[in-house]
Amino acid sequence: MESAFSNEIVVYIIVGTLVMFSLVMSIVLIVFLAQRKVAKQNQEMQERESKYQKDIFKSVLTTQEDERKRIAKDLHDEIGTSLYAANNLGHKLVDANKDDREKLANEIITTIDSIIKETRKVINDLSPSTLKKFGLFMQLNELSTQLDSIANVKLVINSNIKDYRLSDELELSLYRIIKEFL
Repeated sequence: MESAFSNEIVVYIIVGTLVMFSLVMSIVLIVFLAQRKVAKQNQEMQERESKYQKDIFKSVLTTQEDERKRIAKDLHDEIGTSLYAANNLGHKLVDANKDDREKLANEIITTIDSIIKETRKVINDLSPSTLKKFGLFMQLNELSTQLDSIANVKLVINSNIKDYRLSDELELSLYRIIKEFL
């Protein structure tokens, strides 16, 4: 009887050990699978972040390239043409008779004034000075005045931001978006 009892205890110990081993292995497996899932989620998140950064970088490069093209166009179409005209007038001035010289000199002065205004416009488009000094509201008012004088377009600005300043980057971005929209 004792031997049957001791065999029974051994069986219980073996079964208990197997059950404990199975529980430990189950816990290890659950932890391993959870870690793998977390690692996969982290990798997916890093891939999304990397893609997002690449998209932002691409967007910045595209925006910079578009701005360079716009500047080159402004320089070529407006300032380059005016400089060429001033150069031609200067050559005509050298060869002109005394009566025509004053007229040509006045045309040169007018052309140079136009070049100066256009240069200021290009510079202001690159970095609007009013925006930096006085904020978005004042810059939009200035833009409104320009639109009214150039294209006879009346732009009315109703805003509660007169005395409130946003970050320089946000104001510049909003200004560029509004200007592009117009």
